[in-house]
Amino acid sequence: MFLDASFFAGGMLSDKASSTVTRDVGFWILFAINLLLMMLSFTLNLFLTVVLIRITVRDLCVSSFYTIERKGYL
Repeated sequence: MFLDASFFAGGMLSDKASSTVTRDVGFWILFAINLLLMMLSFTLNLFLTVVLIRITVRDLCVSSFYTIERKGYL
């Protein structure tokens, strides 16, 4: 029931050194894809946070302006 290294390398390679290199390349590719997705997620979250803060501040400023105007301060 134990699996050898050639099984994890796709079953195409038989010697251990070649399968280890192929497996390492596969892991680096997955790592790079994962890192790229994390950077994109962080950038999108940062962008959406800035947009949400700007909208909130704008709404607060506009609503406070209207309350000041209705009370007759302006």
